[in-house]
Amino acid sequence: MRSLEKPGICLSDNPTKEKFMPTDTQHEVVVTDVKVPFWSMVVFMIKLALASIPATIIISIIYLVAIAILGGLGGLFGTLLTGTY
Repeated sequence: MRSLEKPGICLSDNPTKEKFMPTDTQHEVVVTDVKVPFWSMVVFMIKLALASIPATIIISIIYLVAIAILGGLGGLFGTLLTGTY
């Protein structure tokens, strides 16, 4: 049985063998082809577009709140610096 304390990637088909590649070495990987059916990709892109709508709304609300806070602070400091209340 292999030790859980040894970090690495198992290189054998049988995980009980002690053939591990150390993880501190770097390897270059080039992906040449990904086979995805056309309609699966269409469904994925539609889901992606629909999921971006609520994300855009949430990011817009966060942006507007930040601008409102910074604008309020700017107005507060502007009146304090000029001395007009």
